[in-house]
Amino acid sequence: NLAMKNSRFPKFFCGRAGARPRPLADDDHPSIQFRYPVKNVSVELTDLGRDGKGEKEVIWSATYSTDKAITDLSGKMRPDGGDQTAYKPPCYAPKTKNRLELRVIADDPLDGTTAEVRAEAIHKKRTDRSIDEVADLEVQLIDRDDPMMLERFRKEAPAAHYFGGP
Repeated sequence: NLAMKNSRFPKFFCGRAGARPRPLADDDHPSIQFRYPVKNVSVELTDLGRDGKGEKEVIWSATYSTDKAITDLSGKMRPDGGDQTAYKPPCYAPKTKNRLELRVIADDPLDGTTAEVRAEAIHKKRTDRSIDEVADLEVQLIDRDDPMMLERFRKEAPAAHYFGGP
């Protein structure tokens, strides 16, 4: 259960049901960390609506790092392509359960390298570290005035980080 109070970047959600905020810039999106280096990263985040029973909407679909290996898809990395490169924050009423589906596909950086490097990896019995994973997320936003949110502001970041301003 992912709650706004646990998110370091609640700008990725909007707490006004039915609102349509502007998509964020192409270089302003959630970050993803990988345990091992990957390349050709494809990310697709689909809003499945309230309790997963709503109309599906792709809110982020982009490819990254098509030419080099990475272990961190930084939230400031520009996409190399994709159908929805600008992240569209979904809007939910506070304290309602909504579902998101995140699919991440990435290649092992050894895939497509020279035959000698692949042969050495096979000789060392190295596992292919390509990724094709799907995660279902339950999102429940906590109201800005909730005591848990206010406590988080005091501990981690000024309110300007969450709500804009200087």
